[in-house]
Amino acid sequence: MSLVKKWQIEKSNTLGLVNNLVELKPAFKFIYAKDNKIYGLFDYTLWRIAHAFLETDTIKDMVLDALSVIDNFTDCLIVTDFTKFTEDGIGESLQSGDTYTIDKIPSEMKIILTTSSTSGGRRIWVYKNLPSSVSAIWISCRMMADDEYARIDVTDADPSTYSNPPDFYTLMFEIIASSNDTQLRKRVSDTWTHLADEAVDLTAGTYYKVGFYIDVANGVQKVWRDSDPLDATSPTLSATDTDITNIIGYRFTTETGSTSKTLVSGWGIPLVIAWKV
Repeated sequence: MSLVKKWQIEKSNTLGLVNNLVELKPAFKFIYAKDNKIYGLFDYTLWRIAHAFLETDTIKDMVLDALSVIDNFTDCLIVTDFTKFTEDGIGESLQSGDTYTIDKIPSEMKIILTTSSTSGGRRIWVYKNLPSSVSAIWISCRMMADDEYARIDVTDADPSTYSNPPDFYTLMFEIIASSNDTQLRKRVSDTWTHLADEAVDLTAGTYYKVGFYIDVANGVQKVWRDSDPLDATSPTLSATDTDITNIIGYRFTTETGSTSKTLVSGWGIPLVIAWKV
């Protein structure tokens, strides 16, 4: 088959898919729930197509309807292109000589941290405040750590400062651990507490699909890893903790105590943040 003919067939197939999508709206659902399972949550190809041809409010309604098997969320933010994700700021707690970059391409955002020979802990975080104080939050995306740590934090105060305030719950990948690499933790009054760990040895540099649910009104914390379709009834990790009673913001965080090293943490599309007032 000639390259011209092959291109014509591929173009025809693509146009056919797009035309079908347009003709089906608003009946077409690229994300939906059935039998307590959420389908399409991590299919970024369908998300991008839907974002191009469906109205934002229509997409939001579909997402909130699918997530209703988790909770009845009030509103949501959807990111299918990280170059269009606008954070409120970047927080840092570094040692002398450390450098970092925030690298955004459509499919992902990476924090690249290069540490100096100066000893001590260092952290970088990309943060965003919610429109108002909320009682529950959902965050799903793909996440990876190339060597040490990657985290998603849910904070009870302005996330621009690192700790105490705010206190926070966190979904953490700790690649340097010998096992128990997926962790659900809290940090309250500058003290870490493990709430639940998954006995797994994750692969460095590999993206995993994650869902993170915090409900401070009922003291519920849940994590899903590589559950696709996501089974609302079977979280990978769960806990019941009541120390944190408010949700103000969230952030994407990397940290290390290593010296003279370059570390990469990443978060990939589709990113969904849903909240309940």
